[in-house]
Amino acid sequence: MRRKSETQTSFWEVQEKESVNKILISPAHYVLDDEFIGSEPMWVSSVLKGIANSGKYKLYVITGTVLSFDINYGRCRIFELRDKSDIDPSLLRRLTFTLRKTIKSKLLGLKHEFSVVHHMFPFWIGVTFDLDFIFRNRRSAYVIGPIQSPHPNTMEARSRVDSFFYSSLGSVTSYLSMLTLRRADKVIALTSYAKGLLVAEGLDERKIHVITPGISTDKLRYIPFADKPKDRIVLVAVGYLSKRKGMEYVIKAFGEVLKGHRKVLLRIIGDGPELGSIKELARGLGLEDYVEFLGYVPHNEVQTHYRDAHIFVSMSRSESWGQVYLEAMASGIPVVTSENVGSKEIVRDGVFGYLIDQEDAQMLAVRINHLLDNWQLMDEFGRKAREEAESRYDWETVIVPKYLELYDSLRGY
Repeated sequence: MRRKSETQTSFWEVQEKESVNKILISPAHYVLDDEFIGSEPMWVSSVLKGIANSGKYKLYVITGTVLSFDINYGRCRIFELRDKSDIDPSLLRRLTFTLRKTIKSKLLGLKHEFSVVHHMFPFWIGVTFDLDFIFRNRRSAYVIGPIQSPHPNTMEARSRVDSFFYSSLGSVTSYLSMLTLRRADKVIALTSYAKGLLVAEGLDERKIHVITPGISTDKLRYIPFADKPKDRIVLVAVGYLSKRKGMEYVIKAFGEVLKGHRKVLLRIIGDGPELGSIKELARGLGLEDYVEFLGYVPHNEVQTHYRDAHIFVSMSRSESWGQVYLEAMASGIPVVTSENVGSKEIVRDGVFGYLIDQEDAQMLAVRINHLLDNWQLMDEFGRKAREEAESRYDWETVIVPKYLELYDSLRGY
């Protein structure tokens, strides 16, 4: 973990004496990490770094654990609760985390006057509540989000103990969750779909703002299709191999693709409980020489595989967002994926990719074959995908300015 130097500490102490706008981010996820873990910690890290680098606000950030976080400590002070580095802890640890972070927030509030108190992440509608909001300080503006929509069947993946508590305390946590949301001055929704869920729960639509996650386009190198090797066309699929990801349909579609195109390779990046069954399916279809299973790859290394690929494929049954779509787009790769909340928000069908009906392996094969037969279209889709990533999702030029604009609107709220 990177730590602040003595010079940075001295800079902080000098700046502390100045009259500046201070923002309390509480919490900023269970884990802060900008290299290894995955999407959600990366979202939070990117927003925090962008705000700190803007120089407009000084951040006080409460999190569970810092794994790897490169930030200007002259503008950001981190308070770790020394929690375990899980991004999806048990219910008991979530409740404990909530209480500990609330106590820390209140103690900091006695020492500093914050312009904004921001519960950034995570927040699940009907489950998460924040005592700091329920017993709020009227001198500060309060913000929650980004809030994402829940995955279907989320409860099925919970332990028996968690399921028991959720079913027993569901009405209580639901009430406290909505009370927390109503206490907020502004609520950030991850997608328009998530906004719709919040409105359906009775939240005032006027205080909901949709701010999506972004992508660091400068870190994802764009290589046009025309400049890539074409001795073998590479399809890449990235994600945790759970049943929800629908990877079996990608394998089945790829088997159909091979009937007409032999110079292709499917590269699957990710580990998970379905890895064994997916490998067995590939063997059963005789695809061993055409499918590579790379297993877990650190998030900061996955981009090298996007650069080598020609098409991104996915058949996920559910995505509340879908950061992998953005990563592929920023790398200049056409995206062929199933319809879900995240893909419908991001992918423009027929412009730089295709949206497929759920579990329709045959249509997935048809769309992949169409691209393989039209290299000029692959080049065009890749170029437009990169343009979309730069114009709508770049952290520095598009997404972080939306957070700064929101904070600015709350000064003196």
